[in-house]
Amino acid sequence: EGGGGGLSKIIADYRVSAESLSSLAERGISEFFPIQWMSFDLLYDKHDLIGRARTGQGKTLAFSLPIIERLLAKGLIKPHAKKRVPLVLVLLPTRELSIQVAKEFEALAHDRYATLCVYGGAPELPQVQALQKGVDVVVGTPGRIIDMLERKALKVEKL
Repeated sequence: EGGGGGLSKIIADYRVSAESLSSLAERGISEFFPIQWMSFDLLYDKHDLIGRARTGQGKTLAFSLPIIERLLAKGLIKPHAKKRVPLVLVLLPTRELSIQVAKEFEALAHDRYATLCVYGGAPELPQVQALQKGVDVVVGTPGRIIDMLERKALKVEKL
């Protein structure tokens, strides 16, 4: 495919939608940190990546933005369709990190897709109901993800 920003730090030079650019601008973000510009095209083009950066260097945005932008560009996300199954599953070791990552996906959403955060210690029923209604992105901890799979509430065939 191609069409990425290469070595540019300017987010607008990448395959990023106007809605996401606006959302990022509202948060004062117009340039990428190194982990973000080095990984964007690779992740957008569906390559595996292992990346490392210090706290506060934007690792969450580094993987969430290219994934969402690709799905939106390909027309795979249908925001108003009912009973849709997740297209993205993010597995994280702790509840706190799951909540943080889910918030990043939600900040980019602009009502274009639905995110659900699932983790132990929270009531299961609302999480199951949200999955039945339909979500595009599921973020969660291993234990609760396994619970949802065992209950057949979480469908993974479209990941």
